[in-house]
Amino acid sequence: MFANWRFHPLAWLVSAFIATTPLPLLAEERVALVVGNAAYENAPALANPANDANLIADTLETLDFEVVRVVDADRRELGKSIQRFGARLRQAGTDAVGLFFYAGHGVQSAGENFLIPIGARIETESDLELEALTMASVLGQMRDAGNATNIVILDACRDNPYRSNVRTGTRGLARATAEGGTLIAFSAAPGQVAQDGRGANSPYSAALSKAMKEPGESIERVFKRVLVEVEDATLGEQVPWVQSSLRGDFFFEEGEPAPAAPPVVSVETRETPDPPDTTLEIPYWNAVRDSDDPVELEAFLASFPDGVFAPAARKRLEALLTPEPEPEPEPEPPAPAEAPERSDRDLTVAIQTRLNDLGCNAGPADGIWGGRSRAALRRFADTAGDGSGDLQPSEALLARLEAGDAPACPVAQAVSRTDTQDDPAAAPASSLDGRWSYAMQCRASSGNGSLDITGGGGTWTGRFLSGPIISVSKSGGSATLTVRYVDLLGRTIVETWSVQFSGNSMRGSVSGGYQDGCTITASK
Repeated sequence: MFANWRFHPLAWLVSAFIATTPLPLLAEERVALVVGNAAYENAPALANPANDANLIADTLETLDFEVVRVVDADRRELGKSIQRFGARLRQAGTDAVGLFFYAGHGVQSAGENFLIPIGARIETESDLELEALTMASVLGQMRDAGNATNIVILDACRDNPYRSNVRTGTRGLARATAEGGTLIAFSAAPGQVAQDGRGANSPYSAALSKAMKEPGESIERVFKRVLVEVEDATLGEQVPWVQSSLRGDFFFEEGEPAPAAPPVVSVETRETPDPPDTTLEIPYWNAVRDSDDPVELEAFLASFPDGVFAPAARKRLEALLTPEPEPEPEPEPPAPAEAPERSDRDLTVAIQTRLNDLGCNAGPADGIWGGRSRAALRRFADTAGDGSGDLQPSEALLARLEAGDAPACPVAQAVSRTDTQDDPAAAPASSLDGRWSYAMQCRASSGNGSLDITGGGGTWTGRFLSGPIISVSKSGGSATLTVRYVDLLGRTIVETWSVQFSGNSMRGSVSGGYQDGCTITASK
């Protein structure tokens, strides 16, 4: 049959036409598995993961992805979905793009991240391997497919629902290494807890859906947009994190990017080069800068080989790999006439520290000028009655804050412990009221959370497993908080917090509950 067709005159004309006519290039196949687990049976149910999964799935379908969406999956369904996802990627070929999105409960144990099915029953840490699925199983399916580009997105850093059973001292999810051709995006940096959101979607998923639809934006620019929007929406309490080893460029939406506003260049700054963009680098560096694991530092250098902190990372890595390094020569002191310039990060740290001293609640002095720091400066400006609220970090702004006539924020008038002990009635009635972020440290575990105390006697809300109730009594700068809640095993737990508070800080001890002798610190 093929021989007759080959020599037929009409066949010859068709062959000649095909040989001389350019064929259109085929776009790569885009395959996505989107999972949202919300209706948990043995852990607190979540409000938004199902909504988040549907939002991201709808967005990806408009971007030419073949999408399989799975909502409220048990362990068997979740495992089968991941297995079928890997098989579809292998079928799509080496040019395919694979994307896995997960929203729901996720925890870490021994450095491994686990995705929690809705029916999981976690009573001990070893139950995780039997009841949950590892993120490594997803990465393994994508790696075995051998395709060029893989994207893993986890909006699963919510607070650990098994705090009393899984004895990990780290919040959020563990760091993961993105192997060749893979980008891994977390909704919060290592050690942080992501917010589920008060609206229909989490802050992260809402920002991600919006950013992916921007035409002409590379995937790196997409996640940079997400970082900025989430940090602003959460006042700096949640900073997304990305690790990438992508070898090529990828665009969710092709097209020309929106034109940027022309820069305003003054005579004084015309010759000054633009500072490096460290939006993604800073939170990653803060997460690994004190690490003793060479693998984590090597992963940082792979993502930011020419970054601002790359020299410091290489120096730290060399110190870890060399048992007894040769001492480096002391740097020559600067010339007396030239005082060393303060770095942008040190300047920001100094401004944040001063704002905290004034009681304006700038949050951790981490050198990142985010939404929380800007809100603190606006509170200061409202009290000072000047226009400093819109300023960026500068030596002039620091001098304004350090001026002798600089007023403090009204909500932060500190209460001296000596004054409140000598005269309990002198303690202001509102000194215990407000939103507190606390950290509890016990002999074998640690935990974090938040609480609201209002109404003089006090009412309690907090991140406990179920039914939190508290009674509060106070005398001057001392307070006793009685906490009662029910854990996953149905046991009623009663804890007594004995604390001293002054202004925006609280410190004391915890007795009762699972173990005595815990310490607690809190700040507004």
